[in-house]
Amino acid sequence: MGQQQLPTPSQPTLVWRHLGKQLLTLITIIGMIGMTALLLGMIAAALLAGRNEQRTTADLAIVATPRIFSPALIDQIVNLHDQQLVRGIILVGEGEGELRAALIARGVADSVLIAGPDSLDLRSLSGMAILKRTQSVTVITTPPLQLSTVKFMRDQGLRTYHVPMQGSTFNIRDLLEASLIYWRYVLGQGA
Repeated sequence: MGQQQLPTPSQPTLVWRHLGKQLLTLITIIGMIGMTALLLGMIAAALLAGRNEQRTTADLAIVATPRIFSPALIDQIVNLHDQQLVRGIILVGEGEGELRAALIARGVADSVLIAGPDSLDLRSLSGMAILKRTQSVTVITTPPLQLSTVKFMRDQGLRTYHVPMQGSTFNIRDLLEASLIYWRYVLGQGA
């Protein structure tokens, strides 16, 4: 009995196998870089959330008001105003009208409250701050928007402080969302 010879793969088959391995390696490397960037963004968001610059004086406070806000947010803004830590307060977002009314009812002068855009449009906000000859801002936003908003304001040359929004919770989903929003801004896909 003679030995049977196994068929050898043709040259094109070897090339395709090699290309497949290279492509798999490339996809793996890109995936690892993406996961590392996402993780770094989540760590940065968590570190920022742990910081509180409540006692820092700034020209303006920028408050991103959710549609439904807690009484703790009202207390937080009233305290900033009463302690004269900010000269003006820009209210931005869906809950702006209701929050404005609640703040006025608590004794904050209407002249201190500045209407902002209907949504947290960072480019509009930076333009408003620059027009008012502002050099520093205190940012009060929901957890997913903290990191990108602080980064954007600092990129505009404003001294930017961060105060966590009272009454808002911070969980792993918020960290993930904060990282995605941050990298979208940094990579130039939105602001």
